[in-house]
Amino acid sequence: MTILQSFNLAEVTLGPGLLSDKAGRMLDHLRAYDADRLLRAFRENAGLPTPSVPRPGGWEDPTGEANGNLRGHYTGHFLSALAQAFAGTRDPAYATKLRYLVDGLASCQEASGYLAAYPEKQFVQLETMTTADYTVVWAPYYTAHKLLKGLLDTYLSIGDLRALELAEGMCRWMFERLRRLPAEVLQRMWSLHGSGEYGGLAETLCDLYGVTRDPDWVSFGRLLDLDVLIDACAAGRDVLDGVHANQHIPIFTGMVRLFEVTGEVRYLRAAVNFWDQVVPGRMYSIGGTSSLEFWGAAGSIAGTLSETNAETCCTHNLLKLSRLLFLHLGDPKYLHYYERALYNQILGSKQDVVSADRPLTTYFIGLLPGSVRNYLPKDGATCCEGTGLESATKYQDSIYFHGADDLYVNLYCASSVQWGGVRVTQTTNFPYEQGTTLTVEGGGSFTLHLRVPPWTSMRAEVNGQPLEVDSGGYLAISRDWMSGDTVRIHLPFSLRSEPTPDDPTLASVFYGPIHLVALDNRRDYLRADLSIFRPIPGNPLHFDANGTEFAPFFEGTTQAFHSYIRVR
Repeated sequence: MTILQSFNLAEVTLGPGLLSDKAGRMLDHLRAYDADRLLRAFRENAGLPTPSVPRPGGWEDPTGEANGNLRGHYTGHFLSALAQAFAGTRDPAYATKLRYLVDGLASCQEASGYLAAYPEKQFVQLETMTTADYTVVWAPYYTAHKLLKGLLDTYLSIGDLRALELAEGMCRWMFERLRRLPAEVLQRMWSLHGSGEYGGLAETLCDLYGVTRDPDWVSFGRLLDLDVLIDACAAGRDVLDGVHANQHIPIFTGMVRLFEVTGEVRYLRAAVNFWDQVVPGRMYSIGGTSSLEFWGAAGSIAGTLSETNAETCCTHNLLKLSRLLFLHLGDPKYLHYYERALYNQILGSKQDVVSADRPLTTYFIGLLPGSVRNYLPKDGATCCEGTGLESATKYQDSIYFHGADDLYVNLYCASSVQWGGVRVTQTTNFPYEQGTTLTVEGGGSFTLHLRVPPWTSMRAEVNGQPLEVDSGGYLAISRDWMSGDTVRIHLPFSLRSEPTPDDPTLASVFYGPIHLVALDNRRDYLRADLSIFRPIPGNPLHFDANGTEFAPFFEGTTQAFHSYIRVR
């Protein structure tokens, strides 16, 4: 039912450059991390002998926040990241670690008949709760979703049938519980902040249905409908003020997937309207959203700046929703947002060092003057460290899309895609280079669609012959392609400021698609005029403004920075 289709991670390869360098650091971490740490809580919960290894820390520690009620979620994220790493690299080290983890989880399931890292009572208590309390019940269906998704990703990546069997067993256990509950109980459960959060469970159930064609998984997905939210968004009513952001963003990826398998337009309409309520009205310059995990009123950006902005999970999930909506609707605004969020917050959420012990990714990002990114949040193993693992192992997943006779180039970066008998390679050092060259190997008649970013006056030429480019959408080039054909794309960068909607004197600075931050530890807003910015020789994408250095946010440093400055 989709207009376009995405490529498998194995069909798209990153070339040398910024994305590849960032991904490489996370790939090294995945390879080095001790898998027994990820199994410890499961083995303890199943009463099995447990090797003496450190816990992942933080939320995975039973003596940590909320008594470790969320433990087990990080193992699910890690499975997904390993599966993506293997799909993208074919390095057998990742497949070996996946099989070891599946072995361990299967042993735990056999020992207890129940696959989780915490007792069953969290599921039981949630059914009678009327007030949220994450110290008593902390999102058991959210944690189950992470593990379910990790197991399904493992099956899809390495074909391990045991992983699929474990995933189906988890789903059967949850479905049998939920299908017996009255509708009013389900609605109450899913509306509880924290306790009733279930993440992207509906999306993964649709994915599982795509593998097994068992209609129970679609029925299960429908049990997760939070009607008050779906109805409001489908009607175009903005009810997001005061709402927890990341509890709800993944609900809408599930709605798009439920639309795909049921044809129920209400789901798609709700997701489309929801996205428009977040972007751009609740979006910070880096592409992130939320303050202390919650949304404020639309248009309140300057008024919500704090040390706890832009929870990284939110951006991870908004990217997933954006790509799904583009596949259905083809509106370039979704990929314009995708570029902003990927090249700024997501790349900047990973510290530019390698650690065997920690993924070194952000949770919140402070956007007040003089903020410093914290790459060791909440003592470890948080939701955002988990999605950080996943984000950094799938940078290539939205560079290209395709139809029957159409190839879409959505993002500009060093990469190549194999599409049937055609291979298209991008050669570029973007964003350090202001353009890219596409080279065709193989041949055939198809239309190449090149995204025209709104921040540039794009120029393009085929085999040296210039093309006419309209602004803001996609440039379509239909021809009989032959090996050796080249498309050269020029993407000139320029400096610009983007004022906040609620304070036009406060703005962010961009150079092309790249958000520039002032490297300065002062806690008051700086004043700067773009006319004084001068490139720093030998340091690309860095500028000097009367002694203050501006640098790309994507550089994963621990330097104090200013994301917003006074421009009047």
